[in-house]
Amino acid sequence: MSIHIVARMVGDYDNTKPLLIADKFAGTVAMAMGFTNVNGLYIPNTALKLDVRDITVKATRSRVAAIFVKPRGDDLYKRLTYIAKGMHVDDDIFASMLSEKVDLENLDADFQIPRKLT
Repeated sequence: MSIHIVARMVGDYDNTKPLLIADKFAGTVAMAMGFTNVNGLYIPNTALKLDVRDITVKATRSRVAAIFVKPRGDDLYKRLTYIAKGMHVDDDIFASMLSEKVDLENLDADFQIPRKLT
């Protein structure tokens, strides 16, 4: 399961499965990965072959805008694995929220990185 490439939705777990312990789920209509909060970090703890919409609270569900990855020892994210259609890495949302965590100048991806400014 390549959650860092395929996740399109994220939301809070709705607690409908009595033996399943998770706080949040991310995934698609075909699969979901559960995460539990440990000391402020969300750690993956389960993978299910379910539609993420069927196990998350509708009010908390939102689309994934972008997915950035980095090696554990690096300070800044330098790799983009997904960006939602219509989004650009130089949109205000990325500049204001992620400027201290993502190296937008040296960003790498396996696809053309969408930018508003050229």
